[in-house]
Amino acid sequence: MFRSHKQLIRTPTERKGPRRTEFTPVGATKESGIQLDRESAIRNDAATGSPVGSSKNQYSAPESSFIGDPTSSSFASLADSPGRTRIYKGTDIFPDSSSDDEDLNTFQGRPNLVGGSTTLVRKQADEVQRLRHDNFNLRVELMSLKKGLQGLPQDKKALISENTQLSKELIQLQRTLQDKENTDPSVSVKQVKESYESKIREYEERLADTREQLKAAEEDREKADNQQQDLDDELSSLRLQVDELKEQLRNRPENTDEKDDQIMDLQSQLDRAEADADRLLKLNDSLSDQLEGLRAKAAERSSHDDREEALIHDQLDKAIESNTQMHDKLDSENKKIQNLQKEIERMTLANSQLQRENDELHDKIDSMRTRKEKATDLLKGEIENVYGRASQFQGEKAELRKRLQSIEEILADTQRNQSDDYVADIEADRKDLYDSLLQLNEKYKGLQDKLKLQSSAIEDKEKQIEELLHANKKGLPDKLQRQLASQRAEFDSLAKEYSEKEDQLIDELTRLRDEKSSLVSEYQSIQREVESLRAERKIDPQEFDKLQSDFIKVSSEYSKLTSESELREQEYLIYKENCKSLEDQLRSDIRFRDGELQRLRSELSSTYSKEERAHLEHLLKVSDDEKTTLKAENFRLSEQLVTLRSRSARLQARVESMLSNDAESRKVKNIEDELEKANDRNAKLSSQLRKSNHELEDLRARLEDTANDKEELLNSLNKLDRSQKNAMDKNSKLSEELKSIRSMNFSGRDDLQAKISAKNAENKKLVGEYNAMKNELLDRLEGARNERKDLENDISELKETLKRFRIKEQVLLQEQEDNKAKVVYPPTPKTPDNPAFPQSATPRSLEARIGLLEGQRELYRLKLQELNDSNSDLKFANEYLSKELRSKEKQIEKNIALLQASSRDPIRHQANKPKHTFEGSLLAVVAAIRLGKRLEEMKQKKIQERSAKARIIKLQKSV
Repeated sequence: MFRSHKQLIRTPTERKGPRRTEFTPVGATKESGIQLDRESAIRNDAATGSPVGSSKNQYSAPESSFIGDPTSSSFASLADSPGRTRIYKGTDIFPDSSSDDEDLNTFQGRPNLVGGSTTLVRKQADEVQRLRHDNFNLRVELMSLKKGLQGLPQDKKALISENTQLSKELIQLQRTLQDKENTDPSVSVKQVKESYESKIREYEERLADTREQLKAAEEDREKADNQQQDLDDELSSLRLQVDELKEQLRNRPENTDEKDDQIMDLQSQLDRAEADADRLLKLNDSLSDQLEGLRAKAAERSSHDDREEALIHDQLDKAIESNTQMHDKLDSENKKIQNLQKEIERMTLANSQLQRENDELHDKIDSMRTRKEKATDLLKGEIENVYGRASQFQGEKAELRKRLQSIEEILADTQRNQSDDYVADIEADRKDLYDSLLQLNEKYKGLQDKLKLQSSAIEDKEKQIEELLHANKKGLPDKLQRQLASQRAEFDSLAKEYSEKEDQLIDELTRLRDEKSSLVSEYQSIQREVESLRAERKIDPQEFDKLQSDFIKVSSEYSKLTSESELREQEYLIYKENCKSLEDQLRSDIRFRDGELQRLRSELSSTYSKEERAHLEHLLKVSDDEKTTLKAENFRLSEQLVTLRSRSARLQARVESMLSNDAESRKVKNIEDELEKANDRNAKLSSQLRKSNHELEDLRARLEDTANDKEELLNSLNKLDRSQKNAMDKNSKLSEELKSIRSMNFSGRDDLQAKISAKNAENKKLVGEYNAMKNELLDRLEGARNERKDLENDISELKETLKRFRIKEQVLLQEQEDNKAKVVYPPTPKTPDNPAFPQSATPRSLEARIGLLEGQRELYRLKLQELNDSNSDLKFANEYLSKELRSKEKQIEKNIALLQASSRDPIRHQANKPKHTFEGSLLAVVAAIRLGKRLEEMKQKKIQERSAKARIIKLQKSV
């Protein structure tokens, strides 16, 4: 503890080093500080004898700072604002407005705090810890509630804020009452003491954590320095290797290609090592910055601890003064608590009443929904009956059409025979036709009456719903009333639109009925003329021709009307489907609104619960989003209605223009031309598919060739292994011969030893070069295997695509056959949206797919060319290695002969140094030129491959 508190915790007065109970802040010394004055610590009041202070009490502070005003200093300490550096884990026990000049001698005259047992101190420490935990939880809840209140709508904020304020005041007063009933000023001082001790322990722990962080940062920095040193050493070794290789390259220009590859590899390794070194430098810099930041933070924390120590001393004095004021306000707070309890009971009763009203409203809405579903089911059944009758009418119309055709045939026969029997048959058929038309008109009238009755029933149900809503409108909150009103408006607009569509269809039906009635009147006039002719028992040929032409005209008009009725029926079916989808959507929206209403009702029942407050804003936002989506859907449906109307008008105008211009033959001709074009496209597609099949076969053959080449390379590698073994055997034999020669000729021992060491070094060098070339060949072989796997995967993908295209070709051929079978010559033109022609097999999509296949073929061609180039390189390397090995064998044999000759005449046979020839220099220049060209070709091929891949990706997106 602090040196001023040593008497409180029974520590010795002399200095004996740091103990567990002592605490020395960072940067402070153990000099004698301010001592407590036992005679001026506490001033007793003359009237009550209790401690008296001048500052405000601690427990009345939350009424204005913590509960009443969430933006006060106590609440801001939890949010860690920039202007406040202190961070407490619980409620501020003392206000911040303390003075550094106040007297710190507080415990004089209170011997019960420093003597006796420590059981009371422990109990009070536990109580203080519990209170701190409760205060912290209250702070967290208050902050979350504040955030939730900021997002609530304006109409809910007043009610929720009022209830929250009352609840907070009740909790505050209950807590204050409980604390003041169970504690006295002496116990409060002990609690303050324990709280200070816990804060000091917290500061010690934070300081230890900061020191550990500093230590960890220093260790990381040392590791980074070590890694950087290792990388620097590796970088220097790599640079030395590069310099040595460059020197070797200048000494031996014959192995330029292999050394260039090694130099490139080492250069890449050098670049990677430099990149790693730069990365570690950056890491070292960042760690250094962190270390400096931690050191600065530690210094700030130590100064902060010093300030906190002084502030705690100041607040201790104010705590003693604030305890006196709590006893004065205890009675008034009890009265307030009673009043608040009464207010809470009243609000509970109001909430329960509102809950009951909401339950009743929800039951009424459920009953209305069930009645509405029953009405919609009945209406749906009636509509299905109407559709069944309409299909029956279609059959009757077909029968009438057949009768009209038979009548036309009879008229043709009567033109040839001119007999009275045919006229009587025609008259009977016309009477039957007239009767059937009258029946159809009566059925249409009956359906129209039923639709009116159903619409009136729906209007009655809607009126009942409005009355119920109006009756229960007072029991709902403002937000639910607005939501129900908006939903009601949306439902009314949709119902209005539905009724308008029904009226339009009914108008169309009445128009068709009027046209049929006019047709019937014309038919009756013709019938009267026939009756007059039959009465006269003679038929004038001219009048008969006129009558026949009129009959043909009437039959054509009737066919026209039937075709129009079919179009209207199709439009009615489409509109029925749209209405059904709209009805399903409305039902789903109503269900969602019911669920939302249920949730809102549960929120109203538990408006002041902690969990529901956090979700209220989210639910309101979801409801607003659903409202906007419903509006957008309504707008989309209205646009679809406008497009359907415009489409119907265009179809009607087109029918009239086609009837006036005799365009049926042209339409049939256009259909035939489209079929021919489709056949041509299919033929082209099949030819392209055959080409792709041939290309796939070629690729497969090339793949087999590459596999054979790889097998040959493996055989050559095996031969190289065998040749290496032979070379090693020969070297061993040579060493044995050299040993025998050394034993035979002691005079040339030193010279032979030098030559043998040189030959051994040369052999080791050759073996190393051979191993390097072998490893390079194995790497290339592994790359070729990987490329082979890639090609096999590509071929399998091409096979799959080929199968898909074949299936699509069969589907297209089947659809063309179906289109040919479905081509009819109707009396009136149909709608241009013929489902017989698939939308997915358009020429543009086929061209895009063909372009995709061409791009894939180009990519595979480039990969095959690259594979062939790598195979040719491997073949060249194999030939070069075999030639080199043969030349080395010959050189070894020559060296053996020279050694044998030198043993006999060492002066005559001396090793001649190799000389650079013009042919070798020319070959080196040619090799360098070829290498440059090859690298340029590789760059171009990579560019082409990237462009082909980009084109394939673009075509795939378009397809």
